[in-house]
Amino acid sequence: MSVAVDWSMIAPEFRRETRKTVAAITRLLGMSPLLSGIRSDEDYEHGLALYESLLAVVPDEAGVETTVSDEALAMQWFEGMLGDALADYAETRWPIGETVGGSPAAIIRSLMDQYELSQSDLPELGSQGIVSEILNGKRNINLRQIKALSQRFNIPQHFLLGD
Repeated sequence: MSVAVDWSMIAPEFRRETRKTVAAITRLLGMSPLLSGIRSDEDYEHGLALYESLLAVVPDEAGVETTVSDEALAMQWFEGMLGDALADYAETRWPIGETVGGSPAAIIRSLMDQYELSQSDLPELGSQGIVSEILNGKRNINLRQIKALSQRFNIPQHFLLGD
């Protein structure tokens, strides 16, 4: 697998460095077929382990005025691409919003069933009475509650925003 580059779009003074970065990216692509698509839970687990190891070693250069090596740029790109591939597979494989009906109340009910929780086991939402009102559609879930549930259950916040 290689990276196609339209060299006419790159200023001549940047072509040499860009060629080095493209070469580094091409080497990374050859190391991981996962970028062409995660096709199984085993691929997903392998990709997740690779992604977590990349998070530990890829420098975050945001806001730092320094020269970043070609390898670091390639690894940052690879990390982003792998993260996207993992997210695409997870959303396809485990579509939480679709399987539980999409409403915040339905998702919360599904989480309660999955983790065998009662209304009083959800302090992120408030008292048992508030949880009951949310589940019965008498009260909307707010942004603080969405963030707290998203963090606790490791689900994207947009799943709890409703239809």
